[in-house]
Amino acid sequence: MSAEYEYFLSRFHVEAGDRVAENLWRRHAGTGSWQFLSFWDWGWHEPTKTMRQHGVPHTESFHPVSADHAAELEKDRARWFLYWAVYRDEPKPGAKPVNVARKRPSPESGRDEIFGRGDEWVKTTKIFDFYSPWPTDPPHLEPVEPADAERILQERRGVTGATSW
Repeated sequence: MSAEYEYFLSRFHVEAGDRVAENLWRRHAGTGSWQFLSFWDWGWHEPTKTMRQHGVPHTESFHPVSADHAAELEKDRARWFLYWAVYRDEPKPGAKPVNVARKRPSPESGRDEIFGRGDEWVKTTKIFDFYSPWPTDPPHLEPVEPADAERILQERRGVTGATSW
């Protein structure tokens, strides 16, 4: 990470599951020239060029982090997603989840994904359906930490490292 930048975490509330997500931002030291870390290509982008509806969040929501800590955060891809264990029905004691869903809250565009049959993350509406009052038979979801999501995918699919994709 370059010392010519100042780094910040921006925390925000996600209605689905009443959870908190974060984004990583930076600006040239002493200027208002902002960039965000995209969770789609893991590159830095200017919000005015890629965010159609919103610009930089209110800077009151920013928490400064050191360049070294920002470098560590940038490498830890799993931490930027919100994960849910997916159950066929409301789980009974001892029930095991059948899959994992995640929310990718990147500043330029968010998306819900589920781990698909081809061992890749694919677009889904399961998170929306679970928290929406309209679907008649949504899947049952329980929020989990990235390490739990990784363990579930290892146990159910034999896949390691899926939370870092």
